[in-house]
Amino acid sequence: MTAALAESSDEVTASTLETETVVIDVLTDHGFTEVESPWFTHHHLDLADLPAVDLAEGYAVRAVLAGEHEQRAAVHRAAWSPTSRVTAAAYERLMTTPPYRPDLDHVVTTADGEWVASCCVWLDPTTGVALAEPVGCVAEHGGRGLASAASVSALTAARDAGATAGLVCPRGDDGYPGPARLYRRIGFAPGARTRTYRWRRGD
Repeated sequence: MTAALAESSDEVTASTLETETVVIDVLTDHGFTEVESPWFTHHHLDLADLPAVDLAEGYAVRAVLAGEHEQRAAVHRAAWSPTSRVTAAAYERLMTTPPYRPDLDHVVTTADGEWVASCCVWLDPTTGVALAEPVGCVAEHGGRGLASAASVSALTAARDAGATAGLVCPRGDDGYPGPARLYRRIGFAPGARTRTYRWRRGD
């Protein structure tokens, strides 16, 4: 690492889970110090304890179908940012790239077919872990539990496909508390958090 730092910029930051003590020791041995910054927590859920889907009246939830990349990209942008780089073409490529599975990519729709919330789950069949990411809901339909419904529906499909544990990694600091609250309502419990370290030349 000493050689890499010698060729690096004047400031380097690195984040790691607080449980990765070997990594932290290496960083601190090379002059990195912990700094305050937004941090994330790994939240875990035994999928045997997953609740049933609770969907508000007037909405439906289902898996994405082949050929629906344009609608799927659009609901992501509507929930996250109109300037998102998740274009229809980008999502079409994603849908053809393992380990993406359309049966684990769920959306909530209105009675007239508008897509308003979504959750994509990524299943590791070796470990049985199902990672939910990203999750989003269009602001105009917020406060109805639709992101939770999409998440529970997708995680239920993952459980049916052999998953045993759910994983999400939301922000844990006070700057962006909403996602963590959503996941905890489903039953996720917080675990290890990330910590950020910084090295500055000359310090």
